[in-house]
Amino acid sequence: MSLYSINHNFCFIRVPRTGSTTVFRAIRKAYEQKQGDFYDMQWEDETMPWIGGPNNKNLIRTKQIHPPAIQIKEKLKDKWKNIESFGCIRNPWRWFVSVWESKHWHDGEYENFYDFVINKKQTPVDWLIDENKNIIVKHVFKTENINEDLNNFLSSINQNIVINKKFNEGVYNNPPYEYFVQHPELIDYIANKCSREIELGNYKYDLQ
Repeated sequence: MSLYSINHNFCFIRVPRTGSTTVFRAIRKAYEQKQGDFYDMQWEDETMPWIGGPNNKNLIRTKQIHPPAIQIKEKLKDKWKNIESFGCIRNPWRWFVSVWESKHWHDGEYENFYDFVINKKQTPVDWLIDENKNIIVKHVFKTENINEDLNNFLSSINQNIVINKKFNEGVYNNPPYEYFVQHPELIDYIANKCSREIELGNYKYDLQ
């Protein structure tokens, strides 16, 4: 789910497999001490009773568990333009491996990593753009620099809290580089597919 605060005037767009859960929990924990008010923004169904059901007044319902910025903009309407919105991107080669290996996000449709990468339509930046492919969040942070980026951001909007949370790289079933040893052609394929992420984050293939 994404996170929206009226009093603190920011909205965090949760891009899957970019450390978004780490950021989400760190922000919530830091602000609990300051009694900030937050709205969780996500899809709701009967399989997720923990978000409070129809009586949860702090839930803004959306069409997806990880709603993209364009959905949240639609929900918040005129408020969106004045909100400090942000989301994270991640090294795209590591992101594809993480998504593939995640049981939650891997739907089992593809039998191997190669087919998954070739057929995967979304990349991290797709959660941050509008229908014209323009980035509509005001800030794009790198997962790898999340403490520095997030704390600089919070300071810039006069939020006097400090986040000190180590990003969890995750536990892989296989070393990430092995996927690209088996399919070296995917290195350039992902580079082309994720050109915007690479430009925004100055990313390079670094798996060894």
